[in-house]
Amino acid sequence: MRRPKDTLKRLTDATKSKVKDQADSGRKLVSKTKDLATDVQSKYVESGAKEKADAFQSQICKTLDAISGEAMYQLVQERLMEQDRFNDLLATKLHEALERISQLEKQLADK
Repeated sequence: MRRPKDTLKRLTDATKSKVKDQADSGRKLVSKTKDLATDVQSKYVESGAKEKADAFQSQICKTLDAISGEAMYQLVQERLMEQDRFNDLLATKLHEALERISQLEKQLADK
């Protein structure tokens, strides 16, 4: 008859062995999956499909921007900024001209 300690030891060893085997099996599966993913990704890039997908995505973005008015909005924003700069320049020149007129009026009044 076997002693309970021996039986418990054999069960513990058997369990550890099964867990180790399952862990090793899992590691191999993960490694194979990574290799497969890397292979698929490299074939995707090498085949030119990625380039075509990127070009298609770019075209879609341009089309959506045109539809949404993003391009027109940007153009209006640029024009408004240009108009602000022009208005600032005009205000500065008007101020300078009014200063000169004021000085000339003072000179005429002094005579």
